[in-house]
Amino acid sequence: MVASTSTTAMAAVLALLVASATAQAPAGSVWECVLAINCGGPAVPAANSSDGHAYLADMYYSPGSLSWSQPAPIPIQHQSLRYANSGPVFYTIPVPTPGYYRANLTFNELYHQGPNRRPMYVGIGADHTMTPPYNDSGLAVDSTSILDIWSLAGGNQEVSVSIVFPSPSTGMSEVWATSSVTVAVFRGMTSSSTALAMLGTLQLLKAVPGPGTMPTPSPTPASTMPSMGTPAPSTSPMATPMPMGPSQYMTLQEQRNAFTANDFAVPLSSVPPMAAMAGSTIRPATANEFPVLAMPDLNVAFTHVELAAATHQVPHTHPRAAEVLLVISGTVDVWFVEENGSPAPRLLRNTVSVNGVALFPRGLIHGVACKAGAPCSYVSTHTHADPGVVSVGPRFCNAPLADVAAALGVTESTAATVCQGMVSPLAAAQPMS
Repeated sequence: MVASTSTTAMAAVLALLVASATAQAPAGSVWECVLAINCGGPAVPAANSSDGHAYLADMYYSPGSLSWSQPAPIPIQHQSLRYANSGPVFYTIPVPTPGYYRANLTFNELYHQGPNRRPMYVGIGADHTMTPPYNDSGLAVDSTSILDIWSLAGGNQEVSVSIVFPSPSTGMSEVWATSSVTVAVFRGMTSSSTALAMLGTLQLLKAVPGPGTMPTPSPTPASTMPSMGTPAPSTSPMATPMPMGPSQYMTLQEQRNAFTANDFAVPLSSVPPMAAMAGSTIRPATANEFPVLAMPDLNVAFTHVELAAATHQVPHTHPRAAEVLLVISGTVDVWFVEENGSPAPRLLRNTVSVNGVALFPRGLIHGVACKAGAPCSYVSTHTHADPGVVSVGPRFCNAPLADVAAALGVTESTAATVCQGMVSPLAAAQPMS
């Protein structure tokens, strides 16, 4: 069993949910998208999306979950996702009016390249508040319908997989909600540390009257509905109706309550170094190490760098973040190169000393070098909790050798020799030849 509840308990939950929360939308109803979210990404206007829907920037998501994106030849709304390092990734979405709702979920497997690397299953609930430990209790789930996006997409990362939930296998086709709908994606049974629950886009669908259809009625009270099987005991927490009132989506304050006071202080000097050489270290503090940094009202990351004299932090980019570098000690030479364009791209260089700040625009190639004579220390603040880093030289050399040689204007043998000497992310200054 993949779900966190037993088969018997799950049957009781589903029976109660069906008996007390839903009948069916009237025959002839049509399903209208009332809200679409670009999970893990920015807003996408209807004119730019592939399906004509306007997508909101990511919101209403679970505390501690993270965003991730990867440029790919797929529609813009499918180039990002939201994932959870542990447990589910879930959304609690306020509904515009009481009614029958479904969720249309879309996934692209942008990370794994093989079957059964990321088994997942989905749960949905009406007027439900997720509380730690964030299991599937209180949600309608079908833990036997395991989603393997790579296999469903035929092993093609450019193919999107969409499902509408709830499905008939959960015992219902829609949920009746008065204040909110919660949609959760859970990890299936796996020991892999990279098999993380994720979601690409989420559309909230509402049943509206079709031509000649009567207006949507409220569901029949449970006391007058036919029996759907053995009900859960009256002492079950599920038997207590959710209070009616304001939308029950998770506010920022409620998300912050998931963290302790200590989580809001980042001990940079104690972060294990991501890279080190004699006298030099790079210590990143991103949402991977400190989930609080992914809070929507923070969304920042930090890097503490110590460089020995005459040492370089070699050319790199941050695909999702601008960088603000504050020099703590020493003097550094900094630079960045403009993007392609007209006039010819510029190389912008500066020398920055203690308490000086250098600015690097998002996505542009840049580098830092500690001047000879004394070591340097600086802290960089990144404008995204998961800024990403692309080391220019090594990643360039990951391209096919023939392309590397063509770009350098040398033979493949020479290109191979050059790439063998490529280092990242720290390097000592080299003598003039």
